[in-house]
Amino acid sequence: MSSLLAALLLGSDSFIVSLALGPLITRPPARRRLALAFGTCDAVATVVGLVLHWHIPGGWVTGAAPVLAFAYGSYLLVIARVSPARLQRWPAYLLPALLSLDNLAYGSAARSLGAGILPHALVLGASSGALALTGLVAGGALGRRGRCSAERVAAAGLVAASFVLLWA
Repeated sequence: MSSLLAALLLGSDSFIVSLALGPLITRPPARRRLALAFGTCDAVATVVGLVLHWHIPGGWVTGAAPVLAFAYGSYLLVIARVSPARLQRWPAYLLPALLSLDNLAYGSAARSLGAGILPHALVLGASSGALALTGLVAGGALGRRGRCSAERVAAAGLVAASFVLLWA
């Protein structure tokens, strides 16, 4: 698999979830931090996967991230309805680590890269971060156009993203 194709495929989960989080994470510094977290987690997970040679069961890779995105989206739906003032945004910063499981699996399967893993991981991380930032900005723009609160738009987006990730 070419580096560019791998970067786009492995970073697509960052874009999908960031698109959903865009209405919720509105300040540019917070968007940059979250995009950096997506890129860093994906790059580090790729290297860790290669170094540790872990065999990760496919169910963990394909199932964990969608379940957790769905859980956070459901939490947002409930809180937005009951008490929007009590909304916690910090769980959004857990999602980059959880979505890096695919990069961990990729790194563990990419034994042929050997010493070339660091530049490859940097490309994967940069791509993931750029896709995440694009998703956050686009999601923020889409969220401003709706009539619903940012919390409800982000919640619905995360629930939808969990299904996209599950079947992707």
